[in-house]
Amino acid sequence: MTAPSTFAGIGLQLVPGGATYDLSAYNGVTVLMESGQGVHFVVEDASGGYFGAEMSGGGSGSLSYPILFADLTAQANSQTSTLDLAHATQLEFDSDTPTAYGFAIHDVSLF
Repeated sequence: MTAPSTFAGIGLQLVPGGATYDLSAYNGVTVLMESGQGVHFVVEDASGGYFGAEMSGGGSGSLSYPILFADLTAQANSQTSTLDLAHATQLEFDSDTPTAYGFAIHDVSLF
């Protein structure tokens, strides 16, 4: 029997219906966020790859977090070791403290 886990997050499909989107022309993403704790950002690709980075959170008001795709690391549940930016499927935002969380994503921009 596995222990239960607590999870909290939101995400978005890059193309309706789960089709892929080519992010290879971009260097990264800027997230405008309000949060009292850390939030983990993840890009998922069509091969089952999950690659993420930490946004520290804290402070007051909205803060801007630029994240380079080159800085994303494979997550424990990733089925691949290399992010396929040409076949990205979704972006995810997961709370680091899912038992006491609250965050607001105000804008997500590619650069």
